[in-house]
Amino acid sequence: MFQVPGVMKYQITLFDVLGRHVRTLKGLSYGNPESVKWDRKDDNGISVDAGIYLYRFESDVFNTTGKVVVR
Repeated sequence: MFQVPGVMKYQITLFDVLGRHVRTLKGLSYGNPESVKWDRKDDNGISVDAGIYLYRFESDVFNTTGKVVVR
């Protein structure tokens, strides 16, 4: 879950534990608390394996990184 002030574009980039790009999710936040659902597919529409994935969240005012566990 995240919240940015006002209307703002954001991008979430997902990587596997080896640093390989898996998926890029883009959206528009309206200043409310928001969550993003990932369908466990890569940019080619192929389901990814269970495991740990790293993400990079980017917006005009806030950037962060973290991890997601897929079961």
